Amino acid sequence: MKTVITKTVCELINGDKKVMNGHLLVETDLESVRKSVFKSTLNCKSVRFTYEEIPD
Repeated sequence: MKTVITKTVCELINGDKKVMNGHLLVETDLESVRKSVFKSTLNCKSVRFTYEEIPD
């Protein structure tokens, strides 16, 4: 199974939300992608994904 992230929502410390649309094919697990987004976004409090799993 392949995982395709369709939307990423990063909730910021001040209560705002940063929404990133686009399709990202994930070869690794979602947790490593979550950590990467968390570290690369300033003032990020939490990260949520909308994703689809596609069979090989």
